[in-house]
Amino acid sequence: MAKSRNQRTDKAHALMERGYFPSQFPPPFSCNSIARHRRQLIARWPTLDLKKLWPSRGEHFSVARLGHARRPIVIPNPINQTYLCRLIAENWTDLNKFFKRSELSLSRPEFKHDAKRAIEIVSLRELAERRLVLSAGHRYVLQTDVARFFPSLYTHTIPRALHTEAVARANSRDTSLVGNALDVMLQRCQSRQTIGIPIGPDTSHIVAEIIGTAIDEIICSRLKASAHGYRHVDDFFCALWIVPKRKMRSQ
Repeated sequence: MAKSRNQRTDKAHALMERGYFPSQFPPPFSCNSIARHRRQLIARWPTLDLKKLWPSRGEHFSVARLGHARRPIVIPNPINQTYLCRLIAENWTDLNKFFKRSELSLSRPEFKHDAKRAIEIVSLRELAERRLVLSAGHRYVLQTDVARFFPSLYTHTIPRALHTEAVARANSRDTSLVGNALDVMLQRCQSRQTIGIPIGPDTSHIVAEIIGTAIDEIICSRLKASAHGYRHVDDFFCALWIVPKRKMRSQ
């Protein structure tokens, strides 16, 4: 039991220390103090009912990206983010089991103690190599992505993805379901808004993978054969071999 508790604590600590601020922030900006003292902070805060947790508005910034566009990022309120990190850490075993159901994902989050970020996914460099290997011997390639994936994600779809739509509808107010708890917590991080999740924190990558895994299951269930491709966050790649039908010559 002690070992299990320590593992949950380590994950919550990592999400606050190395997964709270966006990766684009320079090294002088650090979350070491709040991660180190989060237990004392939570002990001083009143015991909160999840449904009564105070809503907050994150700080919005924009950072440079390739080309002339800029990427909007958000730093959620530290109190709400601390509770969100703890919620994910406490339910990580079940979440990780859910992620493993995907046959396509190359973005399943993994906690690594020696990494710069709290969680890691397949790097873009490794992704290029995977793409070359998968496309070899195939005639066509299908590539697509979900436009504005993080800003347009509907938080009410989280419990539907995790627990099926039937269960989510029948238990829409039951916050003992981790999907509902995540839905409520994310709303509290963004002024009760249900559209979009913050870009930047590692917790959002974990939530996005929940939706991605559910999409993967739908795609694979509708394919007659195993999918020869992958999904990386919201990018989809599939290698295809299609032989066009030949027209019959007239006799």
